Amino acid sequence: MKKDDDVDAEAGAESESDEDEGDGEEEDAAGSELAIHWLISRAAAIIRYERPQQKNINNTNGKKSGLQLLASITKVMSGEDLVPVASKIIMPLYNLIESESEH
Repeated sequence: MKKDDDVDAEAGAESESDEDEGDGEEEDAAGSELAIHWLISRAAAIIRYERPQQKNINNTNGKKSGLQLLASITKVMSGEDLVPVASKIIMPLYNLIESESEH
């Protein structure tokens, strides 16, 4: 038969493990949010990046892929989640439109 102290210790250990699982879920959510922000930043950088001396098909394909990725991300994310990254998405589009209008 277990003593009351042993039962209390086991109950405390179970509640601590439950709390640890909750912290893991919060860390996963924060990690995935950081990953999405990083992905948006990289796609935006690909769209902005341009070498005037090398106007070739590979440069265009990279920009198209970056645009498609950003479009897919904006469809999946909620409006509230898009607010912090809106400028990262809009600025490369502006740069792309302006560079196209100059030619």
